[in-house]
Amino acid sequence: MEAFQLLHQATPYIAFGFMAANEAICQASQEKDSLHIIDLGMEHTLQWPSLMRTLAARNEGPPKLRITGLIDGHNLLELEASLKELAEEASSLGIRLEFNLVSEPVSPLLLTTENLNLREGEALFVNSIMHLHKFVKESRGSLKAILQAIKKLNPTLLTVVEQDANHNGPFFLGRFIESLHYYSAIFDSLEASLPRNSPQRIKMEKVQFSTEICNIIAYEGSNRIERHERADQWRRQLSRAGFQVMGLKCMSQARMMLSVYGIDGYTLATEKGCLLLGWKGRPLMLASAWQVHNLFPS
Repeated sequence: MEAFQLLHQATPYIAFGFMAANEAICQASQEKDSLHIIDLGMEHTLQWPSLMRTLAARNEGPPKLRITGLIDGHNLLELEASLKELAEEASSLGIRLEFNLVSEPVSPLLLTTENLNLREGEALFVNSIMHLHKFVKESRGSLKAILQAIKKLNPTLLTVVEQDANHNGPFFLGRFIESLHYYSAIFDSLEASLPRNSPQRIKMEKVQFSTEICNIIAYEGSNRIERHERADQWRRQLSRAGFQVMGLKCMSQARMMLSVYGIDGYTLATEKGCLLLGWKGRPLMLASAWQVHNLFPS
């Protein structure tokens, strides 16, 4: 968790995803007075303070906010401590916040109206920050089942943030070369922020990135979970599952966020509704928002 927070502070890769997802949620929740966010694979609460501040500033006043975090149970104590701080901030902003943690792995069986306690009149949002790629398997049946279960919930919006990389090839050499180029760009961007002997950078590289790299190139079968894919592949999979992309309208906010880091080299681009963050022109992260594609609207 400390390594993740350091990465969040030193680079825009994490903040970019939070900002894009939050902006999409805020835009889609205008004039809605009760929101329910399902956070897939929640590991922290870093995303939510900025969302609450934006919701509190709405002309129509803040909505009721319910967040259901689907967690793996490993960091339950840390999460509970940060939830207390989040509740205090919500109270100071005048937001009625309700939080629920579900300590079960994400599965189609879990993603039902009953298990998630969905309530009539709530605008439902499903949020995935670098989590859906864990369901990409050789057959793709696992991801398809998850996306179909989400579709059945009929959310107002599904927000998807992922690494924009082709790390799911069947052969070692292809994954090795793609990983070499991808993480070289990541480390090049770290070089602009922190010296190589910085304890913070060493911790980020060792805890955050080395585990990812090892899983991508050294594991096979069900043990390989870091199956990052390119933006066009995500568009294909989500479209096949019955979703349509909603163009993100937050380029100016993204530029403002990058200016805070004060480092030249980060680049922004839009591609068929997705917002891409890169380093010196190479895309590294993608953010997107999706609605259920109703072929026969009532």
